Amino acid sequence: AWPLLGGLASLPWLLRMLSDNAGSANIQPMRTVVTQADWNYLLSLLRPDSNKALLAAAAVALLLALRRRELRLFVVWAMTLLFFAQPFAPRIGPFRPDLYVILLFIPASIALGALISDATAALSRRTRPWIGRSALALTILLLLLLGWKENRDIINPVTVIATPADLQALQWVRDNTPADARFYINAVAWQGNIYRGMDGGYWIMPFAGRFTSIPPVLYVYMSPDEVAAINRMADQSQKITGCTPDFWQIVSDLNLTHVYVRQATGSLQPAALDECPRLTNIYRDNGIAIYEIQRVR
Repeated sequence: AWPLLGGLASLPWLLRMLSDNAGSANIQPMRTVVTQADWNYLLSLLRPDSNKALLAAAAVALLLALRRRELRLFVVWAMTLLFFAQPFAPRIGPFRPDLYVILLFIPASIALGALISDATAALSRRTRPWIGRSALALTILLLLLLGWKENRDIINPVTVIATPADLQALQWVRDNTPADARFYINAVAWQGNIYRGMDGGYWIMPFAGRFTSIPPVLYVYMSPDEVAAINRMADQSQKITGCTPDFWQIVSDLNLTHVYVRQATGSLQPAALDECPRLTNIYRDNGIAIYEIQRVR
């Protein structure tokens, strides 16, 4: 009943996902050629390394669970997820092996929890109840400490797009630029055929309500022609290092009024913009520089 309730609660998002990915709904046969890069990518999703040891223990727990009739359906489900997580497995689009790998923690947590519970219960029966309960509490505490140690610095620094200095600049943008201001920001390829911003400028639209040359990643849900146009512009902008003709072409095409850059982030840097004609530096603090673009009369 609980999975059914969860499915009903998430139904609006499931339907949206299915409609957005209808074009990739297909079945691909098993792959006969798998490269080392395929394995390396999937294994990288299991980090930190302690997770691999826990997954190995969970695999043992799944095998032991086969002895219990009431858990066999659960084991079949878990093994199915594990099979489709292999790079050689057939693909039922739009689901990929990496998506299954990310989900492996669900059956692994259940199986490992059952193994710990059964082991400490058996210890209680063979010794005294308080010994089993103490062993259970100690095991949970050790796992919590391990998780804290391995994950306290889990954040990928590449994904920390906005810094405290950016936040201060974003507040300045919200308070000191017109509502119809339009910003040029640095861009970089993210994943697939998607581009993203690289600094606090990427937060200008959601935070301050101003237009940015690279919109939030949800732009991929726009029409194919609009997505293609944004991607062409983003690919061009990530190569711009100064007030080149390509820069001014983007400014003209998008009717931009401002530029937001951060020192040491992105191809376009403040040092290259300080001497540019038609650019007036209106904000500079902690490596953040904002320029106003003077219109051609």
